[in-house]
Amino acid sequence: MNFIFIDETGDVGKEGGTRYFGYGLLHVKDDNYFVIRQLLSQIRWLHGVFGDLSRITSKTDNNTVKGILRALASLSEKNHIICTGLYINKSSYGGRYLEWSESAIPQKLMTYRLRNYLLRHLLEFHFGHEDVPKTATDIILDRVELSESQRIETFNYLNSRTVRPLEKPFALPEITHLTIADNEYICGLELAHILADVVKKKAEAKLSVEYSKFVEFIRMKEFIGHKKEDFGL
Repeated sequence: MNFIFIDETGDVGKEGGTRYFGYGLLHVKDDNYFVIRQLLSQIRWLHGVFGDLSRITSKTDNNTVKGILRALASLSEKNHIICTGLYINKSSYGGRYLEWSESAIPQKLMTYRLRNYLLRHLLEFHFGHEDVPKTATDIILDRVELSESQRIETFNYLNSRTVRPLEKPFALPEITHLTIADNEYICGLELAHILADVVKKKAEAKLSVEYSKFVEFIRMKEFIGHKKEDFGL
């Protein structure tokens, strides 16, 4: 079983808010999950923190985060984990589900659809690399606002079970579970949050040359998306 932990950064609204939106992804096989627990246990012991790590990891460029990123880079080099990021800049993004949709969707559902759409492209980018295991996968999202019906819809969407028939299934392995964050998975999500902060810096073009060396192990890209004209709209 593969565990994929995903955290988001920024907001998906087209008015106000951040100029970007993105995801940080941490992929670990179940038999390697113990290394994640060990890493965070060591961090908590060193800093005397036994709850949420946000107090010591709230700034992406502090020494604690750099230490965690060095550890993650080492785990990545040993093939224990794989880290990925994807983001949009709203000024250059094609706008699907941000400003327009080819089908009639109530405005209140656009942000939900945009999240699903970008989540799918994040996963396709991630699984598009040959070294990524494509066996049974459990996805854990830090999206507490998701209702149960939306969780089921997102789960079906990622498995290519859509209301409108697809020309071909999405380039993803079978998603066996879609879990909304709980205590069992908090370790992985804390690290995914750190990765999402790195994606934020990348989207804002604030990764210095010095800091970039800490995050070379994270595969990141900007997603441009489709233009309205691509659909004759």
